[in-house]
Amino acid sequence: MVPVVIDQETLANARADATSPLALEPWSRVTLARLVDEALREGAEQVIIDLPVSGASPHRGPEGGDGPLADEEAALTLLRAHPGRIWLPVRGSLQRNLPPPGRPGPAFLAILGRPDSRDALHEQVRRLLSRGERVYVLPEEGGELLAVGSRTREGAERLQTLGGSTGAPELRPFLPAHRAHEVDALGLLLRLAAVEVEGISAASLLQLRSLEPPLVPLLAPELGYGVVSLIPDPDGRFRAMAHLVAVRDGQGQRHILPSLPLAAVMAREGASTLRYRDGYLEIGESMRIPMEPNGYSYLQWDGAEVDRDPRGTLAREINAWRLVSNFQDLEQGNPPRHRNRLEGHSVVLTRLGTGRGVQTPVGALSSAGLVEGQAMVDLLRSGGIRRVDPRTDLLLTVGLGFFGALLALASSRAVKSRSGVWAYLLGALALAALHFGIARHLFTEERVWIAVAGPLLAMGATFLLTTLYALRTEREFADLVSGTLGRYASADVLRRVLRDVSLLKPERRPMTVFFSDLEGFTASSEKLRPEEVVELLNDYFTEMSRLVREHGGQVDKFMGDGLMAFWGAPVRTPRHALLACEAALAMRAAVSARQEEWFERFGTRISVRAGLHSGEVLVGDMGTAAKSAYTVLGPVVNLAAKLEQSARRMGCDLLVGEKTASLAGPEFVYREVLRLQNGKDAPVRVLELMGRKGHLPERMSAMLEAWDNAWTAWLAGDFGIAQAAFERCVREYGDAPAQRYVQACERLRRLPVSDSWDGVLDERAG
Repeated sequence: MVPVVIDQETLANARADATSPLALEPWSRVTLARLVDEALREGAEQVIIDLPVSGASPHRGPEGGDGPLADEEAALTLLRAHPGRIWLPVRGSLQRNLPPPGRPGPAFLAILGRPDSRDALHEQVRRLLSRGERVYVLPEEGGELLAVGSRTREGAERLQTLGGSTGAPELRPFLPAHRAHEVDALGLLLRLAAVEVEGISAASLLQLRSLEPPLVPLLAPELGYGVVSLIPDPDGRFRAMAHLVAVRDGQGQRHILPSLPLAAVMAREGASTLRYRDGYLEIGESMRIPMEPNGYSYLQWDGAEVDRDPRGTLAREINAWRLVSNFQDLEQGNPPRHRNRLEGHSVVLTRLGTGRGVQTPVGALSSAGLVEGQAMVDLLRSGGIRRVDPRTDLLLTVGLGFFGALLALASSRAVKSRSGVWAYLLGALALAALHFGIARHLFTEERVWIAVAGPLLAMGATFLLTTLYALRTEREFADLVSGTLGRYASADVLRRVLRDVSLLKPERRPMTVFFSDLEGFTASSEKLRPEEVVELLNDYFTEMSRLVREHGGQVDKFMGDGLMAFWGAPVRTPRHALLACEAALAMRAAVSARQEEWFERFGTRISVRAGLHSGEVLVGDMGTAAKSAYTVLGPVVNLAAKLEQSARRMGCDLLVGEKTASLAGPEFVYREVLRLQNGKDAPVRVLELMGRKGHLPERMSAMLEAWDNAWTAWLAGDFGIAQAAFERCVREYGDAPAQRYVQACERLRRLPVSDSWDGVLDERAG
């Protein structure tokens, strides 16, 4: 859409030449027609005229034509050169105009014949009405007859001339039933512009009590027409346009008329059908816009606003003088001086007012014509605002009321200091601003209108009332949760549990369990003073607990120099295995990084062995009334502890169960180092967590390749080949697990290989 505006600059340029016919307003209809013709010559798809065309022009026709409607007839000649591309406004009003005084019906109807087409019929009706005749369109089998009323038989010669017939016209007596078939200016407009809409009743639409159609000479089949009924809300702002309105004809029958933008879009896109269903008006097969049952569509305002930088789809306005200058240049044989870039665009020709503009919910538009332009843009892009159902607003109000109460409960812990109080109050204001911002965003961007005041008041009231209760109970509840989870629960976990205490209820859920132990620490601790042992352990456990919390885990307990932790509770996460593996690698790196510091302080080096396993475990608050803890139990826990013991036996840092490796995903590098018999079930594949993919040293990558060859031979029972490959891993890379398997292969080579060999390294083999 490109608005072409007749503004003060245009009028100033016109008045610069006192002899110019454009110096005085209103401009002649011929001038407007030439302006439209120039816009179409420059490539515009169509032109929507948002200027008064219902009153007679004070100008004479071109070349001195002085007929009563010569200006309109001359303008129509120019406009007819562009059939289906020019649209005129029909002003609608809710005020009832006084009906003209009744006049008696004619005595005779002169039948002028059956026109060849509907357009030909309408053209003849237009010409007859322009001459002041009383016109009737009579339904007949096979078509419609055109007739003109006559008071006397002596009018036959004149009527014969009007009908183009050379013989005597057919005369019929006028009957009362013929009154229903008289066509006046309104009737002709209804025949040209009325539409059928599937799925909606004319009785439910906005009922216009009067219309101001264009003058009869401008009611031609080649032109298009649409209703403009700009009715503001009680606050003076325009929020919607009635795209469908109803009007009664002289016989009281309702007809549906489209708005000017809707009629223009239907023609531009070749849409011939209108359907209303599920709160949307469907235009043809490709466009649909939200519409209320009364025909109103809320507009998605995107036009250029008064006193602001141009924005939106209507930001580019063209001064009408640029088009006037162009067609004047062409008349003088000169090339047009302005390049207006109208190709492929729809143009709305409008007049800028001298006030502040049209008030809308998001600002003031500079012209009422831009309302039609904005409505047409919405139609072309299937835009518009959808007003939610009142029940949705009610649910939103109730929901935000409950949300305000929940917010007060969840955030009351912040009220512990003066700054906390301010943060608390500002948070409440921020929440209200958030809802307002979301409502505005939905309105301006997502095309959905939701209630604002009601939900905010409900949320504020419940927020304040619930705060009184929350402040009294929050501290006691927080102490209870902290006692249940222990001092090593992260602040984020505590906040989540405070929001949803059901997270602490006993249940079975998928989790990852972690056990670690300091190798050789018992022997080393005997050489240290008691305070040094405690200091080293505190330092170590503090560092490890921090890493567990940072990776979303929960420290369960400390067992001597051992640590137990788990992931997946109390807060559920499908990433528990991945987070546990990341934490294990971070813990190994932290111990390695602090080895020198601890050696200088305590004269000892420590190494960590850990086991991780994933599966379904029982988690909950367990113990007695005097002492309880939030912990886990089950076969998965037992197997994780076995993996930690196997890590010490195999000389590995981090062992994980096969399910943990599968859940953690392809981000890590593993090697299978053990088949572990777990009861009567099939052996469990145990893998060593080597590191993150893409971060392994080249030497380790080469070692893993050699290990794969050895492990393949081991599982196949080729112990001679496996022994040689394992010896290479020991010789070239100093691999501790390989040394274990070298010894096993030496023993197994002297024993027959069982058909049920499963790769389990048992005590007999090792």
